[in-house]
Amino acid sequence: MRTVSEKTRISAILPAHLVREMKKTAESMGIPNSAVLQKALEDWLMKRLDQDTKELAALSLTDMPDEDTWASLQSETNHAKTG
Repeated sequence: MRTVSEKTRISAILPAHLVREMKKTAESMGIPNSAVLQKALEDWLMKRLDQDTKELAALSLTDMPDEDTWASLQSETNHAKTG
């Protein structure tokens, strides 16, 4: 369930063919042009989030150093910055 707590007005320069298609879609669905654009952006964002999720799920974190090695690396890095 989506809740919209805030909206921001934007200005965009879009290709004429895209605007024509957006207007046709809005008229056929009986909704404002902004609703068509909002839905398209939401769909794009969901697709992007899905892609990012799949990429993150494919990561292998088994090559991370153990806690002692990590602390040693941080110590060396901090010493190099201050030394």
